[in-house]
Amino acid sequence: MLRKHAMSLYRAADKYEIPYLRDLCRNQLMLSINASNAIEIPELSKVPLDKTLHEFATNYIASHLCKGFSVR
Repeated sequence: MLRKHAMSLYRAADKYEIPYLRDLCRNQLMLSINASNAIEIPELSKVPLDKTLHEFATNYIASHLCKGFSVR
């Protein structure tokens, strides 16, 4: 369930100040990043300024752009 709803739960955890849930969701997002969700994650990480998640996602995007992947 966490994998399917990680982005929504991440937002809710930030809104309701539940750091443990936010951390769980961050970890899940980092584990499940792929070409279809990679672009959304840096934007998501700006709401609570989450440098760890933002840097992870932007590094993922940069490394995979060099390999020629496309985001649909």
